[in-house]
Amino acid sequence: MLRYLLSGQRWRELLAFLVWVAVSLGALGFGWANVFSAMGAFALALGFAIFLTDRFRLAEERRYWDSLVETQMRQTWRYLKRLRREDPQDPRDLDALEAQIDESFETLLSAKAAEKGLDSYRLEMTFSIVGTLQWGFGAMLVRSLHG
Repeated sequence: MLRYLLSGQRWRELLAFLVWVAVSLGALGFGWANVFSAMGAFALALGFAIFLTDRFRLAEERRYWDSLVETQMRQTWRYLKRLRREDPQDPRDLDALEAQIDESFETLLSAKAAEKGLDSYRLEMTFSIVGTLQWGFGAMLVRSLHG
């Protein structure tokens, strides 16, 4: 879980996680039942925030890459037609096109590989389960520990 939060641009989520841990431990130690259970709602909200932001970001990336692949396929098709009939009206260089497509497909393949490695469902489920249990039963736990 921490590996996921430490990777990339997750400093806000990491900060929220650290706040949740610190306040939850403090509330548990000082016997603040209401604060401890309220931090369960905070953990649940953190799980939803991670889920929604990651899904939105991945959807935007997929839309971008799908559009790029479609455009490049059209370009490739157009240049293949050009090669067959040698249309002198198109001033674009085939070597430059080949380099652009190679670079784009390499970037696409690396992005798809990184997307496969993104495994945040476990983190989201952990925050949802722990947050729900802390929110629902946290006050009972603190009261049973502190009398």
